[in-house]
Amino acid sequence: MVRGLLVLMGEDICNSVGQFFRESWLLPNLNSNNIILIPKHAGADRIDEFKPIALANFQFKIISKILASRLTVIAPNIVSSQQRGFLKERHIQDCICIASEAINLLDYKSFGGNLAIKLDIKKAFDTLDWNFLQDTLKAFGFSSKFVHWVKVILYSAKLSINVNGENVGFFNYLRGVRQGDPLSPLFFCLAEDVFSRGLSKLVSERRLIPIDGPCGIQTPTHVLYADDILIFCKGLKVNLLALNSLTQEYAQASGQLVNLVKCKFYTCSASDRKISNLSATLGFHAGSLPFTYLGVPLFKGKPRRLHLQPISDRIVAKLATWKCISLSIMGRVELVQSVIHSMLAYSFHIYAWPSSLLKT
Repeated sequence: MVRGLLVLMGEDICNSVGQFFRESWLLPNLNSNNIILIPKHAGADRIDEFKPIALANFQFKIISKILASRLTVIAPNIVSSQQRGFLKERHIQDCICIASEAINLLDYKSFGGNLAIKLDIKKAFDTLDWNFLQDTLKAFGFSSKFVHWVKVILYSAKLSINVNGENVGFFNYLRGVRQGDPLSPLFFCLAEDVFSRGLSKLVSERRLIPIDGPCGIQTPTHVLYADDILIFCKGLKVNLLALNSLTQEYAQASGQLVNLVKCKFYTCSASDRKISNLSATLGFHAGSLPFTYLGVPLFKGKPRRLHLQPISDRIVAKLATWKCISLSIMGRVELVQSVIHSMLAYSFHIYAWPSSLLKT
């Protein structure tokens, strides 16, 4: 029955999609979406403790998927190599490898000391300014027709919020890209590349100096995985002021505000006075090693049991809860493959786990 219905509707759907690309407009309410609020943790009771996910209808997603498939081919050629998220043949473990190597150089003696700075963007996908996105696409050289398609998609969106299983309200919105739309990650990477290129420009102008290592080794200045930003530089005040200025300019232009509460900087062998001065300049507090980056602990030196024990503990806790559930052997195998393997995969790419912990 479903197959027959799709056959009957197929021609109308194709005509509707083709009409958008020929005439650059969407049928009314074709781009209507339901917003589902997903709690970030148990007991969430404030609006900022929920993650909004937009559920688009399948007909609009065909248009979005066609554009995304074209953009996927182009994006890796124009987005800076420092961005490792959502792009073909770029991998999350590359970010973790670079970050791990840089952390091992934090205690190398150099003028001003070495810093790793972890920036957090407040509701990154939800606050992206549309005018900034369109200007970025034009600057990258996309045709006016493609930019107009993007504008139509952005401004035609209507939202309804799903509360306790019922839809409430029906309204437009004026900024942000929807999580769940195949175009959104690519748009975000293109927009954030403005910040990445700004950091590279500071380096070329010697206003931001990368971390030094033995034998003249220098780390990359920054790595990005979507909105997870990690910057490696010297702790000179002039460097940090230039970084602050760039962050503020980017925030003003793009709407991407830095969440100072979640930002941290990391250093080794710095005095309390030095850390206090760094905190006053940057506007946020120092963190301590080890810390978690993209789900993997980062620390100095060789991996030891205490560094990776938290991952092992989380796995044991999950296994304990599954014992109480009546599952077939295949059900248990599927849970291990889909959940346990994903918890281990990235850390296995980076670290050789201690044999005693593997046996556990």
